[in-house]
Amino acid sequence: MDKVEWREGDKEDILIITGTETKDGQSQKTCVLSIHFWKNGTICIQGSAFLGWTDKIFPTLKKKVEETYNTRQNGDTSQTHATGNQNHDTGSSSAAIPEGKTLLSSNTENNSSEITDLSDETPLKAPTGTPMKKNRFRKAVENFISPFRSPTTPHSPLTLSDHVMDTEENRTPSIYAKDPSTDEHITRDIQKHYTDLVDLVNNLQTDLKALKTEQDKQKGEFEKELKTVSRELTKQLDEEKTRHANESKSVNSRHNEEIATLTAQCESLRCLVETQQQQIVKLQEVTDSIQLSQSISKMRTYAETVKTNPGNHANHATIQPNTQEINSDVETTQPVMSQERQQTPTEHERSTEIRVYTDSIWKAVNVSRMFPNRSTHKDQSSTISIATKKLETANDPGTSYAILHVGSNDLDNSRHDDSSVQDCLQKTEELVSHAKTSFPNATVVLSQVLPRGHDPESTLNKNIKSYNQSVMQMYKDDEKILYVRHKKLSVSRQLYKRDGIHLDDITGTSLLVADVKRTIWSLENTHPGHNSETRNQHMRSQQGDDTPSSSQSRPRQDNRPQQYRDRGRSTRSWRSDNYTAGEWRRRPSAPHEDIMNLAYKLKGLLNTI
Repeated sequence: MDKVEWREGDKEDILIITGTETKDGQSQKTCVLSIHFWKNGTICIQGSAFLGWTDKIFPTLKKKVEETYNTRQNGDTSQTHATGNQNHDTGSSSAAIPEGKTLLSSNTENNSSEITDLSDETPLKAPTGTPMKKNRFRKAVENFISPFRSPTTPHSPLTLSDHVMDTEENRTPSIYAKDPSTDEHITRDIQKHYTDLVDLVNNLQTDLKALKTEQDKQKGEFEKELKTVSRELTKQLDEEKTRHANESKSVNSRHNEEIATLTAQCESLRCLVETQQQQIVKLQEVTDSIQLSQSISKMRTYAETVKTNPGNHANHATIQPNTQEINSDVETTQPVMSQERQQTPTEHERSTEIRVYTDSIWKAVNVSRMFPNRSTHKDQSSTISIATKKLETANDPGTSYAILHVGSNDLDNSRHDDSSVQDCLQKTEELVSHAKTSFPNATVVLSQVLPRGHDPESTLNKNIKSYNQSVMQMYKDDEKILYVRHKKLSVSRQLYKRDGIHLDDITGTSLLVADVKRTIWSLENTHPGHNSETRNQHMRSQQGDDTPSSSQSRPRQDNRPQQYRDRGRSTRSWRSDNYTAGEWRRRPSAPHEDIMNLAYKLKGLLNTI
């Protein structure tokens, strides 16, 4: 024995033992023994060493067969005849196999590794016996298929021999001796079962081939369907990628168009703002030209008047070309002034109607353009204390308005010390007191301190708000104090530069100027004679004339011709524009005001974009 192999299958398990024989000087592998363990409980043993292995595997079966054989030898001759018939039937069993069927070959080759018997760990050798004994034992057991067990019996195939032995014990030798047809009947049953087994094996092989063919077919169909689905998914993925790319391209194109449109609009607005600024400059130049023309016209009128009445104007030959408008309340029949009194107009020219004391917030403000028809002066004062010191040395009764815009830098210290707010209020009260003393005929204009930084809820801005409210409440009943509020500048941070402190040079500064001028105009329209009366009183005090004003005395006779009186007379206040006090707010806007409003709107639109 060379090798032992164990094969497992769906229907059966096979134990194959192969050996090597030398024949004609050549080694050949032969199947010594094959044992088939069927799943339905049947055992089939085949091979050249069938008898020797059967003796070892089924010793009880061997004993029963020998007893049966001996009994039959001792019986009548009919038993021998039956045995001959049995041998004849058994020999013909191989011829009964249908053509085309496949039997389990006893010459199956196996290349598995050699194994040993687990009982004694020594290789098993095929037992030898007499040829007659082997032949009888082979005929009795080799093609034996158990007809005594149901295929569904759950017992192990190894218990088959016990069942066979039990069956054999139930059969008494007298039956075989008395019934000659028993052997023939058994032989036919064995042949029938063997033929059925071969048919079953062939059917199983056919079914296995058909099943394999069906599986291959299903596998091919599945692979084909899988490829189809894969192609569809790939196609859908490509379409989705293409659609996404097209959408992204469309969105990017639309965004680029919108950006180009907004850029063009911004450029158009910028050009419009530049155009408006140029128009503002031109309007200012036109205004200056008109003022110059008016001055020249007045000088010509005065020269003609002097030529017509040289006696009445002999003492006025020293009047400068930039003399202000002739006051209609002053009579032309004044007595001749002495040389000392003639110097008074020069002193009045040195006085300033509007004075501004401010910090860096007013740096971009042109005060001369702000008040084109009046003499102005701007003094840079970073803190309240510096402005107070400058006011101590100033003294000008001819000043009509003293504009104060300081305190922002002083309040900046209140971020770390809350008591700085009270210190600023005390300093402001001292500043206003000095302004009233230095400019007794002036209206003190207090400009609201603007917030600082980008956080409206910061401690500094809260202190600034508290300071402004305190100042407004402190001077709300003082007729000599005018408080200017900056509502838009306190809310919109777009009107400031990036530092959040200084105003934008165009919109922010223009709005600051507009707030101050609007407040002053409101006062002058509410009290039309306020400003002119103050100037007249100052002129009379400078000239030493104690005559009461025209509003307190009867009108004086003007002996000049009507045409000259009309030329030199100021028929309206400097900004009333033929409107009464009640009609002032309903008057048409001046061109430069419209331009500034438009510029402010354009600035807001640009910031929004």
